[in-house]
Amino acid sequence: MAKELRKAGIHSCNVSVSEGANETGDGDFNFSIPRNNLGSALAVVLDAGRLRIAKDMPAASALAAELESARDGAIGGLSLPVALVTWWCERKASVPLHIINNLFGSIS
Repeated sequence: MAKELRKAGIHSCNVSVSEGANETGDGDFNFSIPRNNLGSALAVVLDAGRLRIAKDMPAASALAAELESARDGAIGGLSLPVALVTWWCERKASVPLHIINNLFGSIS
């Protein structure tokens, strides 16, 4: 599927969530991320107050409960997409800006 998306000009980051201890990547935006790393990324932004949930958002209370559980690696349902985006944004500084710009357009 990822190859077809790229042929169409749509770039993606392919991620598998593992039970292992080490992150791996092949240099072509294919990653294997330990579930605990996703929970740790969420914990960092939640503890720092950098991730907040709009109170009037549908399923806000369910998401808040899942995010609290996700700190301990219980990631799934509503918390998985938030955890993946948080993990990516937390490591964005270590990814060369030209690669990010190629994937997502110019970021200021």
